[in-house]
Amino acid sequence: MNVPLSVSIVLVTYNSAAVVGDALESWARFLPEAETVVVDNGSRDNTLAIVERRGVDRVVSGHGNVGFGAGVNRGARVANGSLLLVANPDVVATAVDRDELRLLADREPVGIRGCIDARSPRALLPRRWGVRAELLWGLTTWFLVPRELHLQRPRWGRRGSRARWVPGSAFIVSREEFLVVGGFDEQLFLYFEDVDLSRRYEDRGLPIGATRAASVTHSPHSSSPREEELMTACALLSLFQYTATWEGRSKADRLAALAMRLLAALQRLGVLTARVPRLGTRAARKSASAEAVRRLLLASGADGIPPGAYADARSALALAERRRSAHSGAHQ
Repeated sequence: MNVPLSVSIVLVTYNSAAVVGDALESWARFLPEAETVVVDNGSRDNTLAIVERRGVDRVVSGHGNVGFGAGVNRGARVANGSLLLVANPDVVATAVDRDELRLLADREPVGIRGCIDARSPRALLPRRWGVRAELLWGLTTWFLVPRELHLQRPRWGRRGSRARWVPGSAFIVSREEFLVVGGFDEQLFLYFEDVDLSRRYEDRGLPIGATRAASVTHSPHSSSPREEELMTACALLSLFQYTATWEGRSKADRLAALAMRLLAALQRLGVLTARVPRLGTRAARKSASAEAVRRLLLASGADGIPPGAYADARSALALAERRRSAHSGAHQ
């Protein structure tokens, strides 16, 4: 007997009006019988109006911007499907292999399975890097490489399949396993929540891999400079928090101090090169951006980030700032 698939599609939205309609339409086309759960993190545009016009099964809203991971957790708790297909609102489905999806539903354990990107179906899951490498890569790509170059993340990293992680943009899990693992770490407001989740699946001996049950592609979208600075600050905060969780507070303290020194160095470098022909305008902009990120890191509850998030990361930054101030005072 061909038992109907029990799948819930979970999308977390935040000012996603430009993309969410296409995403919902694509999932309705390829998986019309799936339950659709949209968790809205306090959108100020017409995201909710678009979602309601699409007639989704369940909308969870009114809780404010709790972050991507916490939003997914809310969706998972109210979903009815035995499988959860979690996708970003800018992800569009291009194909669904029902036979593969059925095999995945029958598998025990399911683990966490990344959906295939239709533009690069042979791509492997990213390898997990050390935290210092993550910091240096992030600061290099954000501040020293022109964005128009679209530098791709290298595939080097720690050897072995157990060092891989599933990107959070589109993946499939068993709802029961996801809840038993604890869902996403809600201390991670944005970024590194997928690395952390994959690592917790790994620790429980649950499989990590890719699946052809669903193929997806990303819709193009752009961010303002202010949004990019906030996202950069969130990525750094998440990296410090992730480090504290997996490698201890002392390493998180050292990493936060290093990040603040590097941001200060990038700011000074921008000032020094601001008058160089052809580089000056970009250098001045990058210098101001590095300083803005540094200030965001030191601000408490900036730009709607829940005050309960990043507890260890904020403690590490406060310690780094106290030590910097003490060092400066001693040399005056």
